[in-house]
Amino acid sequence: FFFFFFFQAEDGIRDAQESRGLGDVYKRQGINAEYGGDRCQSMESLVRVSLLATLALARYSQKLDCVPGLDGCNDDYDLDELTSSDGQEYYKKRLLPGVGLAVVVIIVCCIIWCFWFWCRCCARCCNCCRAWCCRCCCGAGVDEKKLVITRCQRVALGVVLIVAFVMLVLGGVLGYLGGHKTYDGAVDVLDQSVDAIDEMNSLNVNVADVAFKALANFYGGDANYDSASVTSSINSIKNDIIDIRDDVSNARDIFDYALPAFYGVCAAVTLFGFFSWFCGCGWGSMTMGMIASVFLILSWILFAVFWITGSLLDDTCLALSDYFYLDCMKQPGYTCPNDELTKTFKCVDIGTVNSSYAKAWNLLDTAEANGAGTNDYGHLGNMINKGYANPSLTSYNSYGSLSGITTAPAYFAASSSLCGDTSGSPSTVCTVANFGIEPYTTCATTDSFNNADSTLDAYIVTPITGNRRALCNTADSNTNQAGPQNTAQTVSSYTTTGLTSNTTSTNPTWKNSEVQNGASIGTCERACLNASATSEYVLDSLTNFGGNAMYRKFIYESFTSVYSESNQGYAKCSADIAWTDNTYVTDYAIYQNATLWMATYSAFASSSTNCVDSTLCTYTTTNGKQVIPWDSGSSAGTNPACYQAAALATTDIMFALSYIGSCYYIKNFALLTAVQDSGACFDLGDGLVFMIFAEGLVGGAFIILTIIGIMGYRRFDSAYDPANKKDSDSGVKENEDLYDVAGFDSNADAHDPNAPYIAGGGGTQIELEPGVRPQPPPAVKSSHDAWV
Repeated sequence: FFFFFFFQAEDGIRDAQESRGLGDVYKRQGINAEYGGDRCQSMESLVRVSLLATLALARYSQKLDCVPGLDGCNDDYDLDELTSSDGQEYYKKRLLPGVGLAVVVIIVCCIIWCFWFWCRCCARCCNCCRAWCCRCCCGAGVDEKKLVITRCQRVALGVVLIVAFVMLVLGGVLGYLGGHKTYDGAVDVLDQSVDAIDEMNSLNVNVADVAFKALANFYGGDANYDSASVTSSINSIKNDIIDIRDDVSNARDIFDYALPAFYGVCAAVTLFGFFSWFCGCGWGSMTMGMIASVFLILSWILFAVFWITGSLLDDTCLALSDYFYLDCMKQPGYTCPNDELTKTFKCVDIGTVNSSYAKAWNLLDTAEANGAGTNDYGHLGNMINKGYANPSLTSYNSYGSLSGITTAPAYFAASSSLCGDTSGSPSTVCTVANFGIEPYTTCATTDSFNNADSTLDAYIVTPITGNRRALCNTADSNTNQAGPQNTAQTVSSYTTTGLTSNTTSTNPTWKNSEVQNGASIGTCERACLNASATSEYVLDSLTNFGGNAMYRKFIYESFTSVYSESNQGYAKCSADIAWTDNTYVTDYAIYQNATLWMATYSAFASSSTNCVDSTLCTYTTTNGKQVIPWDSGSSAGTNPACYQAAALATTDIMFALSYIGSCYYIKNFALLTAVQDSGACFDLGDGLVFMIFAEGLVGGAFIILTIIGIMGYRRFDSAYDPANKKDSDSGVKENEDLYDVAGFDSNADAHDPNAPYIAGGGGTQIELEPGVRPQPPPAVKSSHDAWV
């Protein structure tokens, strides 16, 4: 699991040109550090707002804090750059303290053993190692004949042995619980990542593929969308994760037996010490010490491994939580697509969706070319933008019965609309009336997002001024055919719907840019998509999911806010796309772009949910899929309702493919794992902390056991017990009752001390020379002499 996620990114993120990776899309543009690098500075984005009302949201917090004195130790976290200079700083500040602690403990253990053996060996050979330092080192330099271990010393060492045993048991319990949390969390993370990837495929099959089939007449034989290839690319990621999940699940089966056995063996090592203590034999203690020293090294190696793994996963979960709240539109295409997580996690090959996204873009673009190359569709006179203004309202199917409906939203006359002209040279005026719904229709020359490069000047004036920017800015006062309209309007005999929202929510209104948090950002500005391609022929806007979401929102709401049945407009799915607030985002009325709002909605997924009703545009059916009618010979053969339906289908495609191509599934992945209080990161983080703490306890216990083993070699040996110690001079056991040895009653009265002692009955004194054993006393002596 660890190696898959953290070391697969290099192969996983790339497009058809090997020189370009998703993380590098904007690197050559000189990313502003304010927007591109600091994931902690911007906390606003909307993700799956339709779910937020029912979710219990939390925020993953750091489980493994920085070591004191190394604040900001994870500032340089970037798993894709661990070999860089910043990565080295991360190693030093974040990973090295835990590893260094383990190394120091292992070295200290080795020094203790070496010092003890040195003292023991040298003390046997000479007197030079019988000084204080060696006596301090577990009595290694003390003469065994003079060494006496008291009962208090032995009991004290036994108590410490019990403490070490308790530490091992507690460490085993924490390790077992932590192991379960870790394995459960790992499996859940993998399951939740599969769910996030499934959403990509759902957008591919249920939104993009459905919309391409609906547009078959507009593309002709060139409309084939290879959803199978996209599915295959998505499934390659999914299958890799499923394989790893199965491996983790299988490993857990082994873990259920192996981990208890490991901690059981650790605790069993103390049995040698208890045996030595109770039986009075030193060899058991020494055996325990030798085994403990081996387990000490193993446990601290595991501590270092868990520290490294735990720190990386902890920082990754924290990055996921921050990524969820990151405002991808603070500078679109720069923040989220260039975040370290999109370079770390495996993403769909961008080459599988690039050409299809460009094809959808071209259907709405009125310029003859853009960053993706030549435009074969949108600039033609009978296509969506240039055909909308000239249909015959009575010449197509049943629409004639509704001939009184006004074409709304309003189109732009040839004298006022802006687009590339048919001659291939840039023009500020279209040669024909224009619908004005190009992907850059809400752009203004002053927008920070509108940075189309000058290579497009052969086709369109840059920076681009969109046809509908003025109408977007005046959405509060727009009436009649002018859209979008922020609020419902009643004019004469009809009422428009205005922007709709779910209960307790407020749909962010369309308005001009304003300064928010130091940046000039507004809803109209956020819907502006850039027509350039920084790298080869991959449009920059493909990786700007927030902009595509906002552009889709603008088109849908422009059509639905002016809809009034039997009076004007055609798109009536306002209730189906009602807005839901994400109140967890600061200033969500402004920073509301990066959202999966209406993510699962498709204008053509079902005839019962068509945004443009079949009574207004009569769809045909091919292989069970609805197809929008279009007369390729003349715009007069296609009614306005069908043109609107085609525009909605096109924005569906751009939305879905941008979600896939920008690796935006990580947003959903972050929501599932590190934001919801049931997210796997919470269990995974807790489990790793438990295991690190457990190994610390176990490692500490083995330090104690190693020292006890060395000390207990003599302290537990009954030969050094005062009760068993032989007095080398008298041959009398210490504390032995001398009266019993002499054969006298200690309570008997002493006889007369003045009674003379007469040797042989003659009273002659016996003088003893040194070293001469005295002869037995004469048979007759005084009672006092005999008593003495």
